Amino acid sequence: MSSTITVKRISGSTTFKVLFVGFICFHVVTTLLAAILVLIGVLPLELADPASIDAMTPLLILGTYLLVGVLFSPIWVGFFWVSIWPGVWLYSLFRNMELGYVPSDEQPHA
Repeated sequence: MSSTITVKRISGSTTFKVLFVGFICFHVVTTLLAAILVLIGVLPLELADPASIDAMTPLLILGTYLLVGVLFSPIWVGFFWVSIWPGVWLYSLFRNMELGYVPSDEQPHA
């Protein structure tokens, strides 16, 4: 059961966290899918020296992609955050925002 809430502004840190989690999840899933497709031979693996390929080369390359993607995700998130945040800020000057959410099952602290 979802509910809505009307807010004047969303903090910049909240916007950054939502983008960051989304980027990390997308990158990990995409890289793992690519790794599976390379290992079963659906995607070709282009190497500068095909004679030096062994069984671990595709895993090392895709593991490097995964690591680099996770390390560069904050940079991409920062870039997109800088491009999204001014629009959210300007929108909040003229109208309130209505956000949909799913409430947690936690009881309020007394």
